[in-house]
Amino acid sequence: MPDYLPVRESPLSGESLTGYLRRHTVAMGYDSLRQLLSLLDQIQFPPHLDHLHTGRALTALANLLRRDERALIDLTVHRWATQIVFRERVAADPVNCDSKTLRRFFNASRPRVCPKCLEQSPSHDRIIWSFRPLGICREHGDVLLEWCPGCRRSFSRARLDLLRCHCGFVLTEEPPRSVHGRALEMARLIATWLESSKFATVELPTSAGFWWLDRLRFAVVRVPKWCSQVRKEWGVSDALPQDSFCWLAAAWIIQASPDDLTSFLAAYRIVDRHRLTPSRAGRYFGLLLRDANQLERFGYPVASNTCASIAASYRSHAIT
Repeated sequence: MPDYLPVRESPLSGESLTGYLRRHTVAMGYDSLRQLLSLLDQIQFPPHLDHLHTGRALTALANLLRRDERALIDLTVHRWATQIVFRERVAADPVNCDSKTLRRFFNASRPRVCPKCLEQSPSHDRIIWSFRPLGICREHGDVLLEWCPGCRRSFSRARLDLLRCHCGFVLTEEPPRSVHGRALEMARLIATWLESSKFATVELPTSAGFWWLDRLRFAVVRVPKWCSQVRKEWGVSDALPQDSFCWLAAAWIIQASPDDLTSFLAAYRIVDRHRLTPSRAGRYFGLLLRDANQLERFGYPVASNTCASIAASYRSHAIT
């Protein structure tokens, strides 16, 4: 095994670790990513290289590439650990994302790409493409491709030619599927939250805010008729997958006025499972009331306060 590779590529802005290793593989003339990783004998790598965390494998890879370990972590999803791993205030800032956080926020099984981003030179993978809440490229406003338009199969993470699918289809030739208006606004808002220490419009640190966003997304998924109505109002085509749209709708709920939130809850409260909840407030808010109370136990009462305000309106208007 060599002490280090004779080539030394510099990380590109927003690049993923998979993409960074792909460029080294091509520069070395290797046939596959596996051939590059085989230089590190007896080192176990995770199934998804962008999930590589601190430990022996990271140290070995940093030595091979002659890069600082922190620089490589910044190419993985763990660069956002502080922003998205929700823990009690007394806990130290996390270094790595735990398995639950990885499953909740990152798409490991189906790589996504933005064809317009690939047109930029040099072409490279963006780590943010794997972030579930963002199914839209924040720069170009286009829906990210989740499968090849030519063969209708998901992309291989191990392909060396980033511009082409294994079937030969040139991804940059695919016409853009643009998103405008409120949907794009929400996508860019989520991207802003991801790079910030706080949610800009609510009194929550980013990690708690993303936890609440996920709980709202889970609620949105349960009211497909409401989703269909909002999609139509926003002018969002079926090109954007439903799961991606639900994250955007959840972000909008966080920004919404009490009247708008009441409109969503009017649809949410008829979910059969929640109508069996004993208390009237429980029937109205469903599991969101439980989630808001959990946030308050951690010291963040903003969601509970919002629920309380709406509950007061609920009682004064005799909502049934």
